[in-house]
Amino acid sequence: MAHGIALINLGCRVNRVELDLMADSLLRMGCRIVEEDEAQAIVITTCAVTAEAEAKTRKAVRKAALMPGAPLVVATGCVASLFADELASLAPNVVVEAEKDKVADRVLEELGFAPESVSDDGLVISKPTPTGRTRPGIKIQDGCDNRCTFCIVWKARGAGKSLD
Repeated sequence: MAHGIALINLGCRVNRVELDLMADSLLRMGCRIVEEDEAQAIVITTCAVTAEAEAKTRKAVRKAALMPGAPLVVATGCVASLFADELASLAPNVVVEAEKDKVADRVLEELGFAPESVSDDGLVISKPTPTGRTRPGIKIQDGCDNRCTFCIVWKARGAGKSLD
């Protein structure tokens, strides 16, 4: 039986693109994308752009962790990068994976299953995303080289990196 995984995006468009890629990996590993109340695991992409966004992240992680059946909650994204220990301490069923490309493997590992090998045939842009979006984003850069005093993105995502 396929593992049911729910996905929650609390961040920007970059988080949405990353969540679509995670969903694609999970589907290719034999998982199903389901609603939160059916999930064995809930993946939450987090946002740290404002104090309010950080508070929403903590609230969403706590809410997911307290759902019936105590599903595994995997937090990733900017808050996970900046405040991993704080998020992990919210509940015993919360784990943090700051490396977004490792989230799918981590989910299955934490659930006690060996990830099936997945061939990386690339993302086909002409099909709807695994999360149902018909206009997928294309991630061309991660991070930022500017260190604006009002922005935390450069700290959460690191130096600007062009993606090939």
